[in-house]
Amino acid sequence: MTSLNPEVTIKTEVDYSHKTRRGIVTLRVSDSGRESLHRLPLPNSVDSELRAQLQAILDALLWGSKLQRSFITVLTPHVDSLKIINRDMPVNEHTAGMFLQIRALLHSFKIAQVKLDPNTAVDNQLPAAG
Repeated sequence: MTSLNPEVTIKTEVDYSHKTRRGIVTLRVSDSGRESLHRLPLPNSVDSELRAQLQAILDALLWGSKLQRSFITVLTPHVDSLKIINRDMPVNEHTAGMFLQIRALLHSFKIAQVKLDPNTAVDNQLPAAG
């Protein structure tokens, strides 16, 4: 569990099955007592090495020393877009580097477009994936 401030916590997991060769990214966000769960399916082409890389990048992004009052959400209409929303996070060398790694990795999966939007308000809630 990652605590970004006393009101917002994020837990991120990347589950992968060698048997079915399917995986899913799960993002659980707790914000001021409200909890939302978001899931991003990974395609069959994702292997365990790429899964581990994605987990490491998400962990590095969440633990970044410059991250404040941030959360991650998944845009769900077509389950094809992961959006990282940070209201108070400056776009600096660390955060931009992590963002570019996530974007490149997800593009290599051919599953997502990733956008960094430091000006989006934290209370812009989106529906959780089904």
